Amino acid sequence: MKPLIPMPNRPPLKTTLTTLLNYKKRYIKTLVMKDVSNEWQTSCKGRAVYEICPKIKINRLLGNFYLNQLLTGHGVLASYQHKFFNKDPKRACGHVIEDRLHLIYQCSKWRKIRQKYFPANFSNIALPQLLQSNSVRSGLETILKQRLEESLSATEDNLQ
Repeated sequence: MKPLIPMPNRPPLKTTLTTLLNYKKRYIKTLVMKDVSNEWQTSCKGRAVYEICPKIKINRLLGNFYLNQLLTGHGVLASYQHKFFNKDPKRACGHVIEDRLHLIYQCSKWRKIRQKYFPANFSNIALPQLLQSNSVRSGLETILKQRLEESLSATEDNLQ
């Protein structure tokens, strides 16, 4: 009779399979991220967001309804409303087109809010750096909230 040979300590099969599965998930996620990053770098679309976030990250940059509209140029902005719903791109300040840069840097209608929340030299600061300030983000959120309220009340007036 052969003597019993002690078996080396092995992790249970379930642990081994879980480890293998986690490795495969990470590997697939890495491949997908490479593909998405390559597409993001070479695409012609989404360049406004690209200025602020040139590298793809899984974690959320800004989880704010109003700021996301501003970053993407979508939503309540007159330029977006014109593009998709053929609404007038001009706004109360009289500027020809209300786009995100006009709203942030130039629109006379929001001057008081910018004076309250933005640094004095904000017009010389690029948008990615400007968005790093909590105060600026609060000001932009205030502008977009008021802009949305205006848009909704104008829609209600048109329905009556």
